[in-house]
Amino acid sequence: MAGASSGRAAFLDLLRQRKEEAARPALARRQIEWVQDVRKLITKLLRWLEEPRRKRLLRVKRRDITIAEEGLRPYRVPMLTIEAPRSWSVDVQPIGMCVVGALGRVDLVAAARLNTIARVERDKWQFVRLDDTGRRAISTELTEDSFFSALRELLQ
Repeated sequence: MAGASSGRAAFLDLLRQRKEEAARPALARRQIEWVQDVRKLITKLLRWLEEPRRKRLLRVKRRDITIAEEGLRPYRVPMLTIEAPRSWSVDVQPIGMCVVGALGRVDLVAAARLNTIARVERDKWQFVRLDDTGRRAISTELTEDSFFSALRELLQ
């Protein structure tokens, strides 16, 4: 009986391994698309921040970070730190592409406050937050106006 059990376990392990191998090319393609979309997002945010930067109302620092997700090779994506007077700052930090309910996640983090931007499809982003009950997600399209509203909310 023990031989049958170990044979089944070995067979299931082989099937899992084959499944993972078959999924790798699709996952690698999704990873490339994710990195491209994060770069486009950061470029868009930098464009939106250009006027306050030019008026010296804030500073923006861009740097690359490495993200390691299960089943993927580590990869590098850009992030931003937005600094305003009185030691206020917001990090625009990519979290990863392997998240529940979205194709990727980028957080706006200021001290203990957070706004989440979810990638809902290729090159399409939305702010996502829970309603007041904490039971239902509310989504808002990422636009220049919604981005500045989120920054204002984090500043208050």
